Amino acid sequence: MKKIYVIVLNWNGKEDTIDCITSLNNQKNSKFKIVLIDNGSIDGSANEVQKKFPNVIVIRNPQNLGYAGGMNVGIKYALIKKADYVLILNNDVILDEKLLWSLESNTNNNVSITSPVIYYKDKPELIWSVGGMINPILLEMTKPHGGVNILLNKPMEKDFLSGCALFIDSSVFERIGYFDERFFPGYYEDLDFCLRAKKNKIKMQVIPDAKIWHKVSQSSGGEASPNVTFLMARNSGYYFKKHIRFWNAVFVIIYRLGSAIKKSIHFLVIKKYDCLKAYWRGLLNGWLGLSKKFEEIYLKYYM
Repeated sequence: MKKIYVIVLNWNGKEDTIDCITSLNNQKNSKFKIVLIDNGSIDGSANEVQKKFPNVIVIRNPQNLGYAGGMNVGIKYALIKKADYVLILNNDVILDEKLLWSLESNTNNNVSITSPVIYYKDKPELIWSVGGMINPILLEMTKPHGGVNILLNKPMEKDFLSGCALFIDSSVFERIGYFDERFFPGYYEDLDFCLRAKKNKIKMQVIPDAKIWHKVSQSSGGEASPNVTFLMARNSGYYFKKHIRFWNAVFVIIYRLGSAIKKSIHFLVIKKYDCLKAYWRGLLNGWLGLSKKFEEIYLKYYM
């Protein structure tokens, strides 16, 4: 029997985490161990989980290590325990009862990373993500990875799968390493991980029979907040700077400049001046690597 470890990441999300683990405990036809990684929460999350779910292994980080740092702690623990597969989950998801069975059944020697179809929790029939393809020149996804209903009747190969839920063969970490912790506290680390997997010819698929429902952006203040805007802009800079090469530099820079202008006009039109300011601070920080002090002050203000 294959050993499966499920890593749930929590940061001050007690109610979401309890809902997530409850849905995990309702899984059919699969055996696994649950590991909660608590990122320095101050809302009593870890204690409540230990009380309600004595079967859950709780690892407490003394501070918020972000998505990549927190997940890496859990992944390394699972590998020490000789896990064959690792399922990493955001805490703000609800799982279909056949999720683990479906993912395990479709992960094999040819396909090393799988992901469910991810729906909006508040719009349960609307797809949030089915993964996407990555443009090899521009390094960006070629199609939106969600937001519309897409008919899927069989597993589909993808270049990108959302880090919201990833079922990963443990051999993948030996080949490409862990999540890059420079993408603190979150955003773009999953795209970076998937691009590294793609470069190493690791196959990824989205599995239609596997389903979860995602409470979008619960931990970061909402999709249109200055906090989210800053983090996404900054980490996009890290991502493109990390993967850009001499041969595609001109194409990437022109494309990103056009995207920045379009985004700026959008914020001006909707009069989100705080987001516009956060966006350009994030871009400058990510691309130019502005001082750590600047970043600490900004994150302290918004976090």
